[in-house]
Amino acid sequence: RENDSSFTRLDLCERNIGALGVSELADALGENTSLTELKLRDDSFGTRGAIYLADALRVNASVADLCLSESCIGDKGVSKLAGALRVNASIAKLDLEYNDIGDGGMSASALADALRANASLESLLMGANYLGDASVGVLVDALRVNASLTELGLFLNRIGDGGASVLADALRVNTSLAKLDLSENSIGDEGVSELADALRLSSSLKGLHLADNRVGDGGVRALADALRVNASLAELDLSENHIGDEGVRELADALRLNSSLKVLHLDENRVGNGGVSVLADALQVNTSLTELYLSGNHIGDEGVSVLADALQVNTSITNLGLYRINFGDQGEVLEGRVRKFIEINEQAASPHVALGQKVELILDSGHDTINDAVSLALAGLERFSESDQRREILHSLLGSPEHGKDVGSFIDLAMWKELYRHAAECGAGRALVNLLRAQPTLCEHRGEEDHGGLYPFMLLATMPTAEVGGVFEVLLTKPDLVASAITMT
Repeated sequence: RENDSSFTRLDLCERNIGALGVSELADALGENTSLTELKLRDDSFGTRGAIYLADALRVNASVADLCLSESCIGDKGVSKLAGALRVNASIAKLDLEYNDIGDGGMSASALADALRANASLESLLMGANYLGDASVGVLVDALRVNASLTELGLFLNRIGDGGASVLADALRVNTSLAKLDLSENSIGDEGVSELADALRLSSSLKGLHLADNRVGDGGVRALADALRVNASLAELDLSENHIGDEGVRELADALRLNSSLKVLHLDENRVGNGGVSVLADALQVNTSLTELYLSGNHIGDEGVSVLADALQVNTSITNLGLYRINFGDQGEVLEGRVRKFIEINEQAASPHVALGQKVELILDSGHDTINDAVSLALAGLERFSESDQRREILHSLLGSPEHGKDVGSFIDLAMWKELYRHAAECGAGRALVNLLRAQPTLCEHRGEEDHGGLYPFMLLATMPTAEVGGVFEVLLTKPDLVASAITMT
């Protein structure tokens, strides 16, 4: 009541102040103008307490975040709060989870009316209230006109295909909802297909949570079709469903085209090595996905092997869930390699830096071949176009005398010329000097396209000043070549 401007948050969760305590609090809220966040979770103040709060919210203009979960409010109490929302203009987040609302419909209708009139509420959490399809249908109908709500939580509400279909109809016209949580319901392929169809049109939805439903390969196929055209969805949670390799193949194909999805949950499904293999192929192309969760699936050593190969190339994945999987000895070794690649992705300043660090890791590893490192470097040179990016990749491959010696002893003349072409274009002098040190006989190559014996001297023209001395050092080991070039000039 004193309106101390520094007093903005009040947490009374699990304090059991009861309806009488809420009555006193509501009286104070009628006068207070500083409190913005009020938490009353797990208090069991019931319908009476909710009525007291509703009366206060009709006049209070400061509280923006109100948590009333697990408080036994019931259908009538929620209806009273919904009535207050019709006039309140400050509440932005309302948490009514676990409140025994049921499927009576009165509170759903009242909340729908409030959403049609209210323009401030952004987050409405109604999880674990067992609303059922009919009540959910009444509630979400308001989404057709509401333009403020960005988050709607409806987990554990006995929603089936019918409720999902009605919700999809509303999503086809809604332009504000960004996060929708439908976890722990009974939505199958039919309902998910309806939601997927709505997703094709949506430009606002960024998070869709369908964990622990009845989604199979058919529903995932519809979602994959939507992902091929949708450009807004950033997180998709399909964990704890019935998705197998066929469904994952559809998702993998969509990931080759999609550039918005950042987080994909596929934990606790029926994904095997075959599904992971096509998913790994997609990861070598996709550059937007940053988190992939595959824990609790049927993945063996073969699956983790293809993931390791994919993450050698992929530079965007920074979190990969592979828990609760029975790997063999080789799988555990490969998982360690996967973790190292992900660590590089996470810590590197940019994608080309990450790829360069992987090239060095492969060169320094006893488990890999030089061919792997050269192939990865060449892939990076084709992928990145900026000179500084390409130069850093070449220096990762050839920047040290040791690496230059290893690579120089492995590659043939055609490969050397290809590396020279890339290095000349981006000025990677140090890389070429180390390669020439390792293979000085390359200086002796004369061909029409190499300007005869002037070839090594033409090379000097492409070198940064700091590297010219290194090239002369190599040339001085070939006095006959130098003399020949001087005679020709």
